[in-house]
Amino acid sequence: MKVVIFCGVVVMGVVCSPANSAELGPSGIVVYRLASRLSKLPIPDRPPEMHAVPHDELIKTAGCRCPSIKALQRGNDIFLDETLDMTDIQNIAVLLHEFVHHLQWANAGPAAGCREWVDREIVAYQLQNEMLYRAGAHLAQPPPFPECR
Repeated sequence: MKVVIFCGVVVMGVVCSPANSAELGPSGIVVYRLASRLSKLPIPDRPPEMHAVPHDELIKTAGCRCPSIKALQRGNDIFLDETLDMTDIQNIAVLLHEFVHHLQWANAGPAAGCREWVDREIVAYQLQNEMLYRAGAHLAQPPPFPECR
């Protein structure tokens, strides 16, 4: 299912109305622009497509044993756990994290290997935490990253 991010919910002072379920909606665009500004990566012509999916499907899409996963970026698609409360700053920051990954992918293509993937994760977590810090919220704890050879 495709979703309009934050539709009908006031987030960061913006509320959207359902127009096209494949679009981000004004509130999602605010977070996407923030991801672009913080990462210093330009917004591509094609925005990501958003998908709200059951948690089990999110885990399957990720291809991992990661029960705490909330969202995932794959190419031009961002998958979100359909139960996320998008009025919660922690979840909005998770979305910003995935938007950073989308911008990285759209501007440089997929990560070339493990080291580049880890570097991108570190940047996304730094920017996620910058957003949380500015909001006065608890910072996200990154998972342990694999050692790249």
